[in-house]
Amino acid sequence: MSSPTAPGSTEYPFAPSPDILRTHEKDAYMISQVSSEASTILRALLGARVAHKYSTTTNHLSELLYLCLTTLLGNRTLGEEYCDVIQVEADTLRLAGLGRRVGYIASVVFAPWALGKTLPALRRRLRSKLEGNIEYAEKQAATTTTKKKRNTRSIQIQKYILNQLDTLTSPNPVYALSLATFYFTGAYYHISKRLFGLRYIFTKQIKPDEQRVGYEVLGVLLVLQIAVQTALHVRETYLEARGAGAGAMLSSSTPGSSGFGGHNLNGVESGAGLTAPPLYVGHGIEVPVLPQSHSASDDSPSHTQAQILSNTDSDIDIDTPPHFPPGLAATTSTPILDNGRARYDLNDPDLIAWISDSQQRKCTLCLEPLRDPSATTCGHVFCWTCVQDWVKEKTECPLCRQSVLPQKILPLRSPLALR
Repeated sequence: MSSPTAPGSTEYPFAPSPDILRTHEKDAYMISQVSSEASTILRALLGARVAHKYSTTTNHLSELLYLCLTTLLGNRTLGEEYCDVIQVEADTLRLAGLGRRVGYIASVVFAPWALGKTLPALRRRLRSKLEGNIEYAEKQAATTTTKKKRNTRSIQIQKYILNQLDTLTSPNPVYALSLATFYFTGAYYHISKRLFGLRYIFTKQIKPDEQRVGYEVLGVLLVLQIAVQTALHVRETYLEARGAGAGAMLSSSTPGSSGFGGHNLNGVESGAGLTAPPLYVGHGIEVPVLPQSHSASDDSPSHTQAQILSNTDSDIDIDTPPHFPPGLAATTSTPILDNGRARYDLNDPDLIAWISDSQQRKCTLCLEPLRDPSATTCGHVFCWTCVQDWVKEKTECPLCRQSVLPQKILPLRSPLALR
């Protein structure tokens, strides 16, 4: 496929997608080198803790420094020099003006930083508001019978938004659509370049034997991937909505009476004498109820039973109780904690009291007292959440760089943890 030619010029054709990608990869490599050197200097001057704490800031500042020394001054980046391309305005074919260069640099460096800061706070506010609205709507639906159908639909919509809040507020779908468009057109790889109308042209004539092939096939595959994921999501949402409707119908029937397909709501199939062992599911825990739990009253949470959604065995679903049953902690030998509460918080001086040094009782990643201290295979101890977040990015110890797998991290649960 021949490279498109810039309007009004036969000497400087637009750079195709392979050269644009090569330019981007070269610049990304150079920025990573600058960031690595900056982290090394920061670690040597202020220590590993400070270097890790400000690693994200170091990456952003390194990218800003690289672009300011090249694009902002009107010079070509090392990637652009490597591929013999130059950045011009798409509408005028002139060299990129100062205003567009400044806007491009600001959007590339500060937009991801701003999204990383604002999106979590926005999600928390939306989640809190949705949970309050759902709770209020459910109370209203339980006390009134008017407009019940409309209230039920509103509750379902708000629950869907709540469950999919991270996906709905994520910029990843926008990036995927922009990338698919780039594969088809070969014009703008960055969204920022599309916003400010910046394109690459060659600084030389392209010979017939140097013509590049586009990435239209990758664009087709990416569109198919998006379509399949969308179809699967729609199907899953439909099945969940149908299951929720069937569960609502069952909950309105009399407890203990014969339900769909001859099944009993207490888990006994009519005429068979077989009792299905009820399960409690929640927060990653799925255990059978203890025998003594069945002696509880019908109004207790431990009496919640499996609900039959249809007359087929494959459609049996387990209703999740709003609270854990009293016997769950004894069954799993694990006390149930409130959300966000650590099982072992070294803010308490009575926990692991044989570690007397205040600095040793702090996590080297978050610089706070250890919460649920966990040891890596090399023997270093960090907070459970801190080290898990670290190994998701790099499967190595933050201190000694020895290889560490997430499944090899051990939370400390020794009786010696208490004085």
